[in-house]
Amino acid sequence: MRGNVITVDLRRAPLHELDYVVLNVDVPEYGLRAGDVGILIAEPRGDQPYEVEFTALNGEVIAVLALLRSEIRAARRGEIAHVRQRVCHQ
Repeated sequence: MRGNVITVDLRRAPLHELDYVVLNVDVPEYGLRAGDVGILIAEPRGDQPYEVEFTALNGEVIAVLALLRSEIRAARRGEIAHVRQRVCHQ
């Protein structure tokens, strides 16, 4: 398993490249829901958004999204990922 899990349980825990992050919002055009887990692939510079990659378990890239800090949070120690079938609403 790649990526780091933040062990601090804070809403504003610092995020770094390759950290697991959790969506706070639904992104229906990609079939993503609040609670889905992604990997931070690029830390922002200044006021730029975070780049987060979301993949299926078979490695298929679902989306690479530019997200605001308010739209994601750090994955917390002890959280369990849940599997579901993705449904796109395009």
